[in-house]
Amino acid sequence: MKRIIKISGRGGRLMALAFTVALVLAACDTTQTDVPEAEATDTDLQAMAETLTAELQLSGAQAADVRSAFAGQDGKGPGRLWHVAAALQDRLTDAQKERLRALTERVAEQMKDARGEPAARRTPGAGFGHRMGQGDRAGLAGVLTEEQRETLAEKRDEIHAQMESLRADKEAGTLSEADFREQMKALMDDMRQQMEALLTDEQKATLAERREELKARMEERKAAAEAARIEALGLSDEQQTALRKLREEHKTAAEALKAQVQAGSLTGEDAREAFRALRDEMKTEGADILTDTQKEIVAIHRALSLRMLRMKKDRPGQEGPAGPRARRGHGGMNG
Repeated sequence: MKRIIKISGRGGRLMALAFTVALVLAACDTTQTDVPEAEATDTDLQAMAETLTAELQLSGAQAADVRSAFAGQDGKGPGRLWHVAAALQDRLTDAQKERLRALTERVAEQMKDARGEPAARRTPGAGFGHRMGQGDRAGLAGVLTEEQRETLAEKRDEIHAQMESLRADKEAGTLSEADFREQMKALMDDMRQQMEALLTDEQKATLAERREELKARMEERKAAAEAARIEALGLSDEQQTALRKLREEHKTAAEALKAQVQAGSLTGEDAREAFRALRDEMKTEGADILTDTQKEIVAIHRALSLRMLRMKKDRPGQEGPAGPRARRGHGGMNG
C-alpha cells in the first residue's frame, strides 16, 4: 500500500479526536459507505421507493421493479439496503444511475457542516445528547426518577447554554479552535460527572446491565448487516481477505496518527488533513479490489443510506446523528 506522509509539527493537542479515528477505522473497508445506514422500517422502504420513482423518472415497468425490490425486503433485518442496492444496480439505466449519483452528491454537500465535513462526522459541539449516544439516553430514561429527570434537564439546559456561548465566541473569532474544543470537552465531562452523581448505586448497576444488553444487540445487528453486504456484493473469499488486510493496515496507520495527536505533535488542522488523506487513500486502494458492478452497488447503497438518513432527520420529532442544528436550511433531494 502507498504510505501516508507523516505530518509533524508543534501545536496544541486536538481534543476528542477519537471520534474521527473511529470514523476512519469504520471506513477502512471501502465497501462501507461514509453514510451510516439508518434502521429502516417497511414504511420507510415504501416511501423511498416512491421517492426514487419520481426523482429518477422511472418507466412504469421500472417503477414496478423498484417497488418489488423494496417490498422484497419487508420484515427482513439489518442490511436491507444492500440487497435493494444490488437489485437497483441491475434495473437502473446508466443515465438513471448518474442522476442518482448527482442527486446524492447534492444532498451530501447540503449536509456538510461549515468545515466541509459531513454532518454525521461532527466532533465536540454536535450536541451532548448525540455524544451520549442513543443507548445511554434510552437507558437513563428508564432508571431516573421524576425528580432526577427534572434536575438533569436543568443541568443539561445550563450546559447547552454554555455550549452555545462557546460556539458564538468561536464564530466571532474570540475563541480559537483548540480552546473551543478543549472547553467543549470540559463541559461534557462536567455534565457526565453531574449525571453520575445523581445516580444511586442500584441505578448505576441497572444502567450498566442495559448498556451491555444494548451492546450485544448492536453486535448482532452489525454481524447481520455485514452478512447482507457480503451477499449483496457477492464478495469472493479472496476479496474479503484483501479488504480485511487493507482495513488492518489503515487501522494501524490511524492509530499511529491518534498517538501523535495525544502526544501533542500534531495540530488540529494537520490531524484533520492527515485523516482525510488516510481516508482517501483507503478508498482508492479498496476500489481496486472491487469489480465495476460491485462499485456501482456500493455507490447505490451510499445513495440509499443518505436518503434514508435524510428521511429520518426530516421526520417531525426525529433527529439524525447531526442533530437539529444540521437540519436548518436544508431542502430535499430535489431542492
